[in-house]
Amino acid sequence: MRQLRYIWKTSLLKIFNSKFGTFFFLIFCVSMSYMRPMTNFVADVQYPVSWCVFPFLIGSNVFLTVFWLGIVYIHSDIPFLQYHNMYQIIRTGRTRWVLGHMAGICIRSFAAVLLSVMCSILPILTHIEWTNEWGKVLKTLATGDYVTSYSFPYLVYYDIMKRYTPLQLLCLTVLILALVSTFLGIVMWVFSLYVNRTCAVAIDVLMCLMLFLVLNTVVQYRRSLAWFIPTFWAKIAQSATPSMGYYMFPPVWYMLLMPVVGSILGGVLVLVKVKRMEFHWVNEDC
Repeated sequence: MRQLRYIWKTSLLKIFNSKFGTFFFLIFCVSMSYMRPMTNFVADVQYPVSWCVFPFLIGSNVFLTVFWLGIVYIHSDIPFLQYHNMYQIIRTGRTRWVLGHMAGICIRSFAAVLLSVMCSILPILTHIEWTNEWGKVLKTLATGDYVTSYSFPYLVYYDIMKRYTPLQLLCLTVLILALVSTFLGIVMWVFSLYVNRTCAVAIDVLMCLMLFLVLNTVVQYRRSLAWFIPTFWAKIAQSATPSMGYYMFPPVWYMLLMPVVGSILGGVLVLVKVKRMEFHWVNEDC
């Protein structure tokens, strides 16, 4: 019970701070801009749209890049060597301190993803069809030329609608994004402890930008490359649609399992290091 209370308090500190507030403001502004064509379209056709637009919105290369860089930014308080953490580690011990921060990274990642989902819904809130069906609007956008004529900055894929319901696709998208975001946080923590903080941020930024490597490589090798670039998996709504006859995504079970395994292994490396290291506390904000 004490560990759960510590995780809860640590998670609140990780969410209610200036960095997370900046992330929210950025995602909100970008979402408002990117959802404007949808707002105009549903206003013109006078028909409500499904609430499940986020899986297609996150498939936009620019929006996805902004999201991933925002995740790196909110995780930049890692390796948690601010002075207030000194008192936490004295009270809790090193093992509980590490476990608490690992859980905090995970909860913060889920919060960031859910916040992004909310930002995608707000612009169309008065035009939403609250059902677990894809509805006429998204199917029309997936099969017609309206995406081009209304200058949509993202695509709506019809094939994925035959495989998942809106709720299923949204849950899958949220899970993949949150697990990969957690993995990025743990990777940053590992490199911060074993190398330095600058290297850790650089590694995470590189992982974020490597999704373009998949998109720009020879089409026959995109799927093989995608197995090793988890930031690309956020485009899961595209997974049922082949590109030039080739599918680009690894199996769903792998996309869910790999970040979990990677985060656990990274957590073990963090714990081993923290058990033996001498801390050098810094005076900086979260």
